[in-house]
Amino acid sequence: MTKPKYKDRLTEFVYKLQFHDISWHDEAACQSRGNEIFFADPSCDQKQIAEAKLICKGCEVRWKCLEFAVKNDVQYGVWGGFTPTERNSYRKGRIR
Repeated sequence: MTKPKYKDRLTEFVYKLQFHDISWHDEAACQSRGNEIFFADPSCDQKQIAEAKLICKGCEVRWKCLEFAVKNDVQYGVWGGFTPTERNSYRKGRIR
C-alpha cells in the first residue's frame, strides 16, 4: 500500500478539524514543495524553517493559511510564514 500524497493527507487532517474550507490551499505556494521544510524540527532545522518562511512570504493565500492554523490551534509546522511560537504571539496580539 502506498502512502497518500501530501495533499490527500492534508485534506484528511483538515476534515478532522473545525475549519473545513481549504479551497485556498490549491493556490498555496507550498503546493509545489515537499512538506518536510514546513514541518522541520524548530530546535535544529533553522535553515529549513527560514526557507519555508521565504516561500510563505510570497504566497497569495498566506493570511488564509495563517488564519486556518490559528483557528485550529495547530501546534506544529510553519503556516502562513509563522512558527507555532510566532502564531501564539500573533494570537495574543503581539505580532501584526
